[in-house]
Parts: sequence; structure tokens; C-alpha cells
Amino acid sequence: MKAGAKVDHETGNRALSRVLRHYQKDERLEAEIKLESQKYQPASKRTNFGFSANRGPRVKVVVEGASMSAER
Repeated sequence: MKAGAKVDHETGNRALSRVLRHYQKDERLEAEIKLESQKYQPASKRTNFGFSANRGPRVKVVVEGASMSAER
């Protein structure tokens, strides 16, 4: 998320999804990302988000006997 960017109803969800995908690409299939708080500051017209992230352990899945893409 960039400072000064416009915020709508889905901004927090999109940010969480992007962070989760980042962890999944790093073989962290048990990652947990949560939006802890979202506070609007009327004086400055800014929203402060609080996230918690647990990247979890690296998980390596090996499939034998069948063809499967890495994404699956």
C-alpha cells in the first residue's frame, strides 16, 4: 500500500491477498495474514491499517508419478 493512495472498501482485502500470495510463492503454505485494525484520521484524511502476519514454516510438497505444475 502506498501513502496517499485512495482507499475503498476492498483496499485492505487486496493488500492481505497480495501479502499472502508473496508468502505462498516463497513456499510458506501455512501463512496467516490478518487485518487487526483500520482507523480513519479525519483531520489528516488518512487511514491507518494494522496487520498481523505469521509467515509459517516453509512447506515443500513433492508429487511422484504424475505431472503437476508448481502452482498447483
